[in-house]
Amino acid sequence: MVRKRKRPEESTNQSSRKRRRKRGRPPEVLDRALNGRACPLEETILSLLPRPLPASPSECRCRGAACLGCRGRRHLARGDDPPEYKTLLREVYCFVPPSALLPPGVFHRVGWSQRQIVRHVMEFQNSNVLCTGYSEHSRFSSIG
Repeated sequence: MVRKRKRPEESTNQSSRKRRRKRGRPPEVLDRALNGRACPLEETILSLLPRPLPASPSECRCRGAACLGCRGRRHLARGDDPPEYKTLLREVYCFVPPSALLPPGVFHRVGWSQRQIVRHVMEFQNSNVLCTGYSEHSRFSSIG
């Protein structure tokens, strides 16, 4: 007797197929726990930008230097970024409660490096995770 060969999609384990989630959707457990409010990190970052976005980069406070505020998604993930970073933006989910405070206004100068911005944020505010164990005098954090 000749046995028919199964197609690859038929040989896939049914239970593992059910566990797969659609792209862009948080895991079901997380989605239920947060009442459908979990969003990919990329969407969350972009949703926290001040509105309305400038019509053109020249109207932005960066004066056309192409920052996150005027380039949005194109600035957040560029073509030369490593695939792991792009995966992080798409597949890490976070939740910002409706009662959260609005992000601060302008708190750094245009042209600052990421290190300068992080240092300034840590000195500006002492109630966030980055500031845990941070000593302003020695500019050292026990958490890294």
